[in-house]
Amino acid sequence: MKGGGDVDNRCKRAEVTVVIKTTTLIGTGTENDPAREVVQYWTPDGKLLATNDPKDNINAMILQARNGDIDSLKQLRDLLCNE
Repeated sequence: MKGGGDVDNRCKRAEVTVVIKTTTLIGTGTENDPAREVVQYWTPDGKLLATNDPKDNINAMILQARNGDIDSLKQLRDLLCNE
């Protein structure tokens, strides 16, 4: 079983739904606050569902790499070397 554990991870349901996707440029362009595009998903009535901020993704990769996750270290290297 993929993912480990005793949980059955088969998809139980899928459906098409309407969401609003926004892409916003944020950040001042400094090392502590890099300029980046943040993607957010909203319901039609304005409730925020999710936010994808690349800065958060990089921070997560750094933490995983520090804990010995080789794949995260490779992804981080590729990301930084391609910019």
